[in-house]
Amino acid sequence: MAMTETKFSDVCGLAAEWQRQVARHGAALGKDLRRNLKPLIRELHYMLDHMERRIVEYQKFAADVRSLAERMAKGGVPEVPVAALDNIGQILKAGSCNEAGLAQISEALVAIRNAARKREDSMWAYRRHAIQTYERFAKIKGDRFWIEEGTKGFADEIAKTYKVYMPPEPHASALLRKFIESWAHVEGGLLAEGDPMIVFDDGGRMPMSQVRVGSDRRLYRA
Repeated sequence: MAMTETKFSDVCGLAAEWQRQVARHGAALGKDLRRNLKPLIRELHYMLDHMERRIVEYQKFAADVRSLAERMAKGGVPEVPVAALDNIGQILKAGSCNEAGLAQISEALVAIRNAARKREDSMWAYRRHAIQTYERFAKIKGDRFWIEEGTKGFADEIAKTYKVYMPPEPHASALLRKFIESWAHVEGGLLAEGDPMIVFDDGGRMPMSQVRVGSDRRLYRA
């Protein structure tokens, strides 16, 4: 649905606003539903469409990761030839050996080398699958900040970078809390120019400077 921004950050806030309107205006609200309800329903569809697209992305991510995990599990890792290691250890413990002992050491090292090569191949396969998993993670993550450790510092960076666009308190703290919870992100990342657009994972989209928090702690556009 063509829509540049929403009045509310999520469906819950939208529904709460309708309940407030009903409580305030009563039956009079129903006399002109096109004016009173249609904007909310239009926004509702936008949010639900946004969430549906995101859910589809998550489902594809889950399927891809599951497939990669299955491939990794099927790979298997060759065992280290413990007997060969023990043989070398026994000869070494003796301190010296004859030609037959040297031949045994060479034979044992060849077996260990062959096993090591196969284990290296397994490591490369695991690495390839791990990279593919990371690539899928990076794609589903987009420009969101999802790493929990140090998230508070990231929110502080946003506050500093966009100081001129941050809403006044207590609205700024409420918005930054959404970033800390990884439930909102700056569209286009920290390089976004002008009043950055804030996108909420549960559907809302509004300019940073216009974000407000109500008495019910829900976010809406000023």
